[in-house]
Amino acid sequence: MTLTMLLLGIFWGTGGAILSYEMGESFGMIGYIVGYIGGAAASYLFTWIFTVGRLRLFFPLPVCRRGRCRGYDDYHWPTSTIYGWEIWRTYRYRCRCDDEYLRIGKKFLEVLPNDEMRSYKTRPYQRMTSFRCWVDDRRNSAP
Repeated sequence: MTLTMLLLGIFWGTGGAILSYEMGESFGMIGYIVGYIGGAAASYLFTWIFTVGRLRLFFPLPVCRRGRCRGYDDYHWPTSTIYGWEIWRTYRYRCRCDDEYLRIGKKFLEVLPNDEMRSYKTRPYQRMTSFRCWVDDRRNSAP
């Protein structure tokens, strides 16, 4: 268990406990049960909306290598992840053209079939510079 998972669990449990207490005072035992489930679900939903909103607003996806896929609706990720999150600051995506990409921090890389990474669009790495803008990274350094 990581510190992030622990803090999220505490946040969700606290949300459930607060609503449980408020509803339990009015409706008795049923209020405690329904309040806890509802409060924990609302806390989880708030966390999910915050995460998805942050990713969509501040970290857009660039156009794919073939130029057909342009946004989050054109990309998909493993079902067990939240928007492709693998490890800290690393996200894995696959576009509709079946090309696989890896975003490490603000750099966007293409993943070859043998799991080797190469610079995106056979250029130096793509990196995000300002608000929602992708440019070539001429430094040609590893992520």
